[in-house]
Order: sequence, then structure tokens, then C-alpha cells
Amino acid sequence: MSYEIVRSIKLDKKNKKVYVTGASNNVTPRTYMKWETPSLTEIFEKQGEVAVIKEILDAYYSGNFQPGNQNHYSKSLALLDRSKFNWDNGYKKLFKKKNSKIIYTKIT
Repeated sequence: MSYEIVRSIKLDKKNKKVYVTGASNNVTPRTYMKWETPSLTEIFEKQGEVAVIKEILDAYYSGNFQPGNQNHYSKSLALLDRSKFNWDNGYKKLFKKKNSKIIYTKIT
């Protein structure tokens, strides 16, 4: 099964676009490129920032994204225990907005 080795993810809040810098694991030589991801951009535009962050974390959790460099998405996986956390209904508890910025809260 192929996956993306992700170096960075950028959420362009002004234009509501999501950019990923990464490479496919099954292509050699490994060349890292930056591209816009249409599926994540669509979620960002229609459902907002919290929903797209949930989708990014789910991509890491399911193995579709693998960390090329540690970033705050890949580091967040250490906090999430899927058996204790309901991804479909409980992700809003993980994120809360304060002064139009997202604050990451610790799961207990």
C-alpha cells in the first residue's frame, strides 16, 4: 500500500487552500514537491478549519500520511487514543476557538 511521506502541511486561511509538501513512498528517487490537495481544500472551504484538521489527523492515524519531519499534526497522534476518543462526534472537544485562533486542548 502506498502512502505520502509528509514534510509539511500549510493551511492558507486567506484563500482557504491546503498545501502539502511530500513525496510518495513508492517512487524513487524520492522527490519532495509542494501541491494543493483538492479534497482537503474542499473540506476547508465547506466545513472549516476544525474539519480539515480532523481529516489531516485521520490521514496520519490511518497511515495514508507518514511523517517525513515531525510537525504538530504527527506529534498530536501521541495524544489521541482512538478507543477512548470518538472521532465522529468528539473532535470539537479537541479544538476550540478563542479570538479566531484554534487552541489545541489536552484530551483527558
